[in-house]
Amino acid sequence: MFNCEKWKFYIDAIYDNSANIFIDDMKSANYVYEKDVLPIINAVHRHPALTTLHSSFCNVTDDLNLKIIECFGHELDIDTYYL
Repeated sequence: MFNCEKWKFYIDAIYDNSANIFIDDMKSANYVYEKDVLPIINAVHRHPALTTLHSSFCNVTDDLNLKIIECFGHELDIDTYYL
């Protein structure tokens, strides 16, 4: 089961205050975490295609900066984080 407190610690370590950005957005859209968000996270976590999804994401993002340079001729100032 997804642990929101662990996620907040993790996501805030990557980008300061990002947990609050998500929570504020969720509240402004009148979503309730336990009713609207958690069931989706848990369903994805248990879904048999998650391994395929993760593998596909890694294939697309491996050497992403090089792919962007080849396509657009310059770098983008981005960071990609893998879980």
